[in-house]
Amino acid sequence: LTLRGGVRKTYGKTTLDPTPNAPTLIPGSKQYKATTYAAGASYQALDWLTFRAGASSGFRAPTATELGASFTTAFTGNVTFGNPALSPETSKQIEAGATVAWSAMQLDAVVFQNRIIDRITTAVRRSSSAVTISDTINNPGEIMLQGIELQAQLDMLKAFAIPGGNWRWTTFSNAYYHFNMVDRGAPPAAGTTKPTRVYEYEGMIGTRFGEYGTGMPWRDWNLEVRGLLRGPMFYDT
Repeated sequence: LTLRGGVRKTYGKTTLDPTPNAPTLIPGSKQYKATTYAAGASYQALDWLTFRAGASSGFRAPTATELGASFTTAFTGNVTFGNPALSPETSKQIEAGATVAWSAMQLDAVVFQNRIIDRITTAVRRSSSAVTISDTINNPGEIMLQGIELQAQLDMLKAFAIPGGNWRWTTFSNAYYHFNMVDRGAPPAAGTTKPTRVYEYEGMIGTRFGEYGTGMPWRDWNLEVRGLLRGPMFYDT
């Protein structure tokens, strides 16, 4: 049984300096602070089976552009204004899962819940056939994401009993799927409660081949190839 945990207190300041050739940017500084934590436990029930659970929090401070922007999109003429009163985004995560490892293979599965609070986004102030004017805001409701994540790794040489020496060849993959995605601050006019700019699912598969531990660093090398599949993303255009 392994227990671990930690707490972090962060203080910072974001500054938007006067920028040549961008006179509409609004210079200024904004201080922020955040307390985040992480706690978890894992239990090795069998030689090949380990259970785990965890809880953590996080944050993202506003960028200088989000605080002081006043810019026009080149192709559309749409205008987005910053907001010096923005608060940092915060998030709270919980998860529970298990890892199975035997011989050359390792499999991992976890279910998770992620709540994003005060997400920084934009809201339309005025829209016409010619131009849309938007403001940067903190989302008035939280975003709830619930899903499952799967990971797998296979030692190819060990799996097929190929003598390898210093050679290594692994195949790996991971994927996640959000079975519940809700933006509780979505405006009624959006026509959906799906959070914007979040993939519904994503999958990756790859393989890595190389030589390690030769005693000569210049001969330690690897070649890696990955393939990535991204599912639908909802976006308010």
